[in-house]
Amino acid sequence: MYRVLYLNSIALFLISNFILAVYAEEKWKLIKEDDGVRIYNKKIKGIKYNQMKAECIMDVPLEVVGEVILDIRSYPDWMPQMTTSVHILKFDHYRFIFYQVIDFPWPLSKRDMVVECDCIMDYEKNKYLYRFWARKDTIVPKKKDHVRIDNLTGFWDYTRMGSNKTLVILNQISDPGGIIPSSIVNWFGYKMPLKMMKNLREHVKKPLYMQMAKERYGDKVY
Repeated sequence: MYRVLYLNSIALFLISNFILAVYAEEKWKLIKEDDGVRIYNKKIKGIKYNQMKAECIMDVPLEVVGEVILDIRSYPDWMPQMTTSVHILKFDHYRFIFYQVIDFPWPLSKRDMVVECDCIMDYEKNKYLYRFWARKDTIVPKKKDHVRIDNLTGFWDYTRMGSNKTLVILNQISDPGGIIPSSIVNWFGYKMPLKMMKNLREHVKKPLYMQMAKERYGDKVY
């Protein structure tokens, strides 16, 4: 079973990477800058939703940000509108499948998704890459009162900028499913990431994550 899931995941991620590579040819437009957070988007030909990028410098080591992003259960604490985030299948510490529920404002239905991710640490470049993509299979059965998001791909990119300084970038594109005007989706495409990055900047300061990072990486944390 794991082999089938893994092969399906590879195929889907290769397609996702190709799509993002094509999108990268477009130019980013800065649409919001607030309190050290920058939000960009760009229109994609043939797609009604914008691709989004958010970036912010956070005053913690690279490894601490990594521990927070890997702490799937904590996502509702800092991701706006998210009510559920749980592991479904864990291959190892850096590659797993998880399930999430997002509570959209009335009268819109809740959204849920099954997401797979993997993480790569490159100490030579002082970078950490967390890639994620929605799965289209039914490892988690669909619910009648939820709209399943199965078009989502993106990545978190962290770069060490110095002692206790990390540049955090989120890059993603998604289709929330159902009937929602693209103008509303694109509006949420900068409001929600802006709030999320501000929340994350505070969340990474919790002593627990520094402790976890030092236990895992030792002297590499600075």
